Amino acid sequence: MKLNKVMFWITAGVSLFLGLTIGVALIGAVVTPVHKLTGALVCGGTVEIKETTFTNGPKSSYSDIDVLCTTGGNTLDITNQSFVILGLISTLLFFAAAVYFMRGLIFQSGTSNAQEKLKSVDKEKKNDQSGLERMSELKKMRDDNLISQAEFERKKSEIMDEL
Repeated sequence: MKLNKVMFWITAGVSLFLGLTIGVALIGAVVTPVHKLTGALVCGGTVEIKETTFTNGPKSSYSDIDVLCTTGGNTLDITNQSFVILGLISTLLFFAAAVYFMRGLIFQSGTSNAQEKLKSVDKEKKNDQSGLERMSELKKMRDDNLISQAEFERKKSEIMDEL
């Protein structure tokens, strides 16, 4: 198996973006009890979630979430750390799912289908296939965009030299 580095890094970047956006913005803001779990990873004491709702008018309000850590009588605000941990966990989950579903694009076999087909043209040559048949198969491969024009020309000259 060969690692396609471009697809790997694209997957990592998209996972990071989705993990942080969805993990922090949606899960963190909507499912506030999740901060009890992420806060416990940061805090060695008791984790408390304080949600305050502010009203700006009859149809406008918003909530503020604070994650507090109490250890030895001291209370610290660990909201940012809790959101960062949530974002990283979400990113890892997105990345694992993306690698699983895109494994065919990220991990490729050593040779491509076009290279295997070119090798099959050579093998068929050994089976007494006529030059005309080999040329028509080569042209079909080029028409189907399985090989590049340069590969087509190189193979064509090889077949012509053998005739």
